[in-house]
Amino acid sequence: MAEAGPQTKTIKYARSLGYMAKRNYMGPGCEVGWPDVEIFLPGARIVLLEFKSPGKDLRKIQEYNARRLRKLGHTVIRVETYEEAKAAIDGLR
Repeated sequence: MAEAGPQTKTIKYARSLGYMAKRNYMGPGCEVGWPDVEIFLPGARIVLLEFKSPGKDLRKIQEYNARRLRKLGHTVIRVETYEEAKAAIDGLR
């Protein structure tokens, strides 16, 4: 998976800032279309990052879940690279 490297780097970066961060793994009982990375920020904020390969669009289920999460007040950001993910995290501080 092309997104695995940037995801790992992003999680390490978020943790270096003192945030809790985790990758969502697909396995038995997991919901399809959930964003790839969750970052838990102070003040009960949750930011979800969806990593996509360059030029790839979100699948319909991913778009649907992103809309659902945004309606609940969460931030969902589509990124392609570690640099984009880092900039998104830095923009939250």
